[in-house]
Amino acid sequence: MKPRRNLLLLLILLLAATRAWGEFAGGVLAYHQGDYERAYAVMRSLSETTDDQYTGLAQYYLGMMYLQGQGAGQDYAQAAKWLREAAQKRVQQAQYRLANLYLKGDGLPRDYEYAYAWYRVAAAFGHGKSQGAVEQAKSRLSAPELAEAEKLFRDLLRKYGPTEEDLNPPTAGSSGGGLR
Repeated sequence: MKPRRNLLLLLILLLAATRAWGEFAGGVLAYHQGDYERAYAVMRSLSETTDDQYTGLAQYYLGMMYLQGQGAGQDYAQAAKWLREAAQKRVQQAQYRLANLYLKGDGLPRDYEYAYAWYRVAAAFGHGKSQGAVEQAKSRLSAPELAEAEKLFRDLLRKYGPTEEDLNPPTAGSSGGGLR
């Protein structure tokens, strides 16, 4: 009886993942079709009620909708909140956008150290725009501020930076990857 129960549990988990994917995909489609109210409703629901592989991406879309006033009124503070949530789930584009908000002081206090640190974290993933923005943020820091920004970067990198799997995803026919 136990193998049957394990199979049933696996099936339930698979259906839940498929349902979350379907909801997320529907929200993305609505967003790209300009149906921002529907996209907002889907992304808000996923952002608040799930904690899976789509949650960070839903939070990113929600942050962008607040940033651009799509489906909700433009609200930089809410954009910063949701982009921070997504950034902490290792969504590189959210890390970049959050750094932009720190650089400009939109929705949160202007903070060049945080901008620099988040750009560096996203750049560690190989995010091209962040790689270019690191120098811009660095140029705004004094030597003591840069030293503090480097400490902050190391802390954020440890918590929200790329994992070994992010840097070396397993390939077909391999047993996983190590750092190469």
